[in-house]
Amino acid sequence: MKPYWDDPYKTEFETTIKSVSGEKVILESTYFYPEGGGQESDQGILLDSQNNQVVARVKKVYSENGMIVHLVKWVKQPLEENTQVKGIIDFEKRYALMRAHTAQHLVSAVFVRSQQNPTSKAVISPDSFKIELEHPVSLQSLQVTTLEANQAIFANLPVTTEIVAPEQAAKKQTRSKMKKTEEHAWRIVHIQGMDATYCGGTHLRETREIGTIIPVKHGKTWVEYHVGLKASQTMSQLASQALLLTHEFKTDYQHLAEYALKHYRDKKNLEKTLLDLQLSITRNLIEKAVPQTKHEKTLRLVKNIPLPKNQISKALPEKIQDDYLLLVLNEGFIIISSHKHDLKQKQPRLQSLGLKGGGSNTFSQYKYSPPLTDDLLDQIMKILAE
Repeated sequence: MKPYWDDPYKTEFETTIKSVSGEKVILESTYFYPEGGGQESDQGILLDSQNNQVVARVKKVYSENGMIVHLVKWVKQPLEENTQVKGIIDFEKRYALMRAHTAQHLVSAVFVRSQQNPTSKAVISPDSFKIELEHPVSLQSLQVTTLEANQAIFANLPVTTEIVAPEQAAKKQTRSKMKKTEEHAWRIVHIQGMDATYCGGTHLRETREIGTIIPVKHGKTWVEYHVGLKASQTMSQLASQALLLTHEFKTDYQHLAEYALKHYRDKKNLEKTLLDLQLSITRNLIEKAVPQTKHEKTLRLVKNIPLPKNQISKALPEKIQDDYLLLVLNEGFIIISSHKHDLKQKQPRLQSLGLKGGGSNTFSQYKYSPPLTDDLLDQIMKILAE
């Protein structure tokens, strides 16, 4: 039994330094949790037991070759082997990790129970966690599982652990596959009536200690949650924003999402209408422009193009009849297109004018510093006409 399994609420302990190698310290016994199973490691401090002074800050803890390594930053002269020390764990972080880890077990169990959607990966951080699920997660299923998980939290279910021998482990009904956590034993974490799963992390005694959970980010097959005080702070922010929107839309909470979606769709439709209008104006400007002839080359110059540069290709003619089409965009870009000449050959000389950019044999774009002077424009056209 690992000490942090036996009492995850213990914050101080006495032990002896077993070995020291630079910033790596191995203790005879430790209550510091090493990172693993998706859970971050503990942090804290080491004190010299003789004078009770801080000698090192524990930045990270991890397992290496069967030993638990404490990565420290010495604040005094490094201690030697066999020195008595006191370890003090940063319990604020430890407890936040315990809340998040127990909450993750609960949420993963609910996803299996109500959605038949197992968790394939979990990442546990202080008062937050992210789970990757085997199947897509809909907003409706997310709402159902979050409500059920919070109901289980407020039901204050006991959380217990069980160490089982290998021959017993195969017979146990658990959510996850067997995970070896000791040389000859396995550890199961139980949430009464909700979950049993193999785990080596630190956990709470009761689900009410979680506080509450709230999903804050959602992808196709993953969800990120806030837990405890962090969840309460997030909900407070969301409530304030929602209240502001109810006043703005002159509606109530129940219809807020409906109104917000309507305004969003209206905005997208207006953006599409504006883009269609800009495309129409640009095509008309190109069509109506009078070509100029320089050195037997025809150049069609169009200024004050209102279209964004990432949409300009939609406005270009399929086949440019002139030698060059030269478009000056309002946002500080020049677009050059040609189906008769290799534009790449013109790039070095155009760039020598201070233009930044380039392109392919038939299409190139350059950024200029407004305003675009007539002199610079004449130089550009001269290079193209040569």
